[in-house]
Amino acid sequence: METATREDPFLSHFETLIDEAQINKKSSKTTSELSSLSLGSCQLASTSTDKSPILPCPHTNLDSFAIKKSLLSNIENSGSQLTPLQMDFFSLIHKYYDVYYPNRTNSNDVGEQLRFVICLHLINHVLKTRSRVLSHNAKLKENPDLDYRDQGFSRPKVLIIVPFRESVRRIINCFENLLLTNDDSEKNDQLQMSHRKRFKEEYGGSEIDTPANDGKFQRTSDEYNEIFSGNIDDHFRLGISVTRKSLKFFQSVYKSDFLIVSPVGLRTLLEKRRQKRKRTQTSDNSDSDDDDQGQDSSANNASTIADFLSSIECVYIDQLDILSMQNLDHLFFILENLNVIPQQATATTDFSRIRHWSLNGWARFYRQLIVLSSFTSPLFLSLFHRFATNYAGQCLIQPHFPLNGYIRPLSAFPQLFQRIPVCDPTLRFNYFVEHILPRFDTSTYDH
Repeated sequence: METATREDPFLSHFETLIDEAQINKKSSKTTSELSSLSLGSCQLASTSTDKSPILPCPHTNLDSFAIKKSLLSNIENSGSQLTPLQMDFFSLIHKYYDVYYPNRTNSNDVGEQLRFVICLHLINHVLKTRSRVLSHNAKLKENPDLDYRDQGFSRPKVLIIVPFRESVRRIINCFENLLLTNDDSEKNDQLQMSHRKRFKEEYGGSEIDTPANDGKFQRTSDEYNEIFSGNIDDHFRLGISVTRKSLKFFQSVYKSDFLIVSPVGLRTLLEKRRQKRKRTQTSDNSDSDDDDQGQDSSANNASTIADFLSSIECVYIDQLDILSMQNLDHLFFILENLNVIPQQATATTDFSRIRHWSLNGWARFYRQLIVLSSFTSPLFLSLFHRFATNYAGQCLIQPHFPLNGYIRPLSAFPQLFQRIPVCDPTLRFNYFVEHILPRFDTSTYDH
């Protein structure tokens, strides 16, 4: 049973009711500089009074973190050892900071290393949420007068946005590795998976064309092989419910813990819900034009079409550089519709259990945003700064630009900068012809 201790970042983050000064951004943020060999230099901005993380991570194993024992035992039984990069990165996301990492490269499996620890953090978050709710349910049966605030408006807690179905398959592999028990003697504790065969059929795929199979397009770049391997369909959405002993695929959005989507896949669902709600409300109010206008505006409201996104607590955006080559408008649209208070409650909504900050409409200030990209750009930084509203703080990891010996001075000749004391284009040209050009009009400067 979950022990209520404030040392757990999960409890300290989501059971702290922040004041309105932080909501109104009146309190100033403190900025600190962190650095490690694996992550590089980081800039941490936070209004929280908690201690800043230490980089490099002083711990050498996961036992020092507040992780579910079942996950720890599965990792230990697998014999896998986390790298310094994984430990440093996990120490940041474990404290629920918003993290922007623009150095996701294909070399040394950096992307796969980070994907594993992010999946560990997200599954740990969902399992803790579930165990806490079940524990409180048992206590409420014994004493109905108790007051527990441990839920949101809807069940989905984690939103994962990736570009291709192959990315989904790799994330599910991480989930299975974390949840599967390697001890064959414990048959009762084996993970039960529903619709696994359907998932393999829809999200599996053949390998890319290579010279060995005489494909029409042949590439030798490792980056090409990494991006375009497997199923590269970019229109999908997958709901997953997770417990300690089960992993269920293709759940409805209201019965899912994880929503793994592509931007166009989720945008399509939201637009379908908008049109369906609009047709239903129009047919029910066809007798009054004024009512039609009011209902149309309601049908276009985010609280109506995206009510299942109202209680998202963690957002993981992977390969933002690839997503930018698809359509970033869909991604912005999704992020804008997160954590909006729904107009209508679902059948499973229990208002007596909803957290106060969620009722206040402050859910976006508790939401964690994790963004990974292989490079940075002003557009990516704008997206992060706009939607990274977590009160815990934002960690901006600086991009790393390896020279690799390719950037050298093109010339050893000195450069001469000369100020021209005129602004008019005609006078500036005349000055160039009369004073500057004659210096180079000699045989020395031919050609």
